[in-house]
Amino acid sequence: MLRKEVTEPVFRHLMVARFNLLPLLHEYLEFEKREVMAGRKGRVVLKMNALQDLAMIDELYRASEAGVEIDLIVRGICCLIPNQPYSRNIRVTRIVDSFLEHSRVWYFYHGGKELVYIGSPDWMRRNLYRRIEAVTPILDKELKNEMLEMLNMERSTYYDRKKEAILVFAWAMWGGVLPKTILMIQEASEDADDL
Repeated sequence: MLRKEVTEPVFRHLMVARFNLLPLLHEYLEFEKREVMAGRKGRVVLKMNALQDLAMIDELYRASEAGVEIDLIVRGICCLIPNQPYSRNIRVTRIVDSFLEHSRVWYFYHGGKELVYIGSPDWMRRNLYRRIEAVTPILDKELKNEMLEMLNMERSTYYDRKKEAILVFAWAMWGGVLPKTILMIQEASEDADDL
């Protein structure tokens, strides 16, 4: 049987699942933690359809415990539990509107450089570990500012126009589903992923 050596791809700007995506996400979250520990600002805003991967949820909890301010805009399932001692700096908002939300936008303050990424993966096991999905930085300053405006508008939607957003609390996950039930749903979804 013929064999061909496959070299590990090198990406200059892209973050690609199964290659450099998880290490870079870890690096960015660690950077925000170090900034806060040094008395500077640490800020993360993540918009996605689903947040289910336990490893990434734990990373967000650790960042929150360090003092990083985290805003999550999650359309569907969210297995992270906000408003706990370990998640006191995390706010979860769910946009509810006549338009189906599908964009994934990730923002890291990064010492004032303000990194903004768009791409296809949600933070689910299937997206992060089994598929090839890519995230690209927004390098154009004008486009980056537009994206930041959009994120700020969606984060403030709950406070300005309450009928189009739900602020999620630990005791009322997605309209009354308790955290224990969320964990059961999460385990079931992980089992389904393995099929």
